[in-house]
Amino acid sequence: MYLMLIVRAGGCSIRSLRQGKTVHPLTQTTLVSSIAFFLCVVPSLFENPLTALSAIGWHAWLALVGTVLL
Repeated sequence: MYLMLIVRAGGCSIRSLRQGKTVHPLTQTTLVSSIAFFLCVVPSLFENPLTALSAIGWHAWLALVGTVLL
C-alpha cells in the first residue's frame, strides 16, 4: 500500500494511492507517532545519559528536577 500526504489549508490527510481513500485519523496519528519515535531513537542510541547524569552534582540535580516539576 502506497501512502501520499496531502496538505491543504484546512489540515492534512494521508491518502492511499491505490484506492483513493483517506486513512482513518487514528491510523494517521499512529503512523506519524511511530515514525517520530524511530527518528528519535536512532540518535539516542549514541548518547550515554546514565554516565552524564551520574557525573553531575546535587545542585544540577535540583535544577533538573525543579525544571521538570514546574
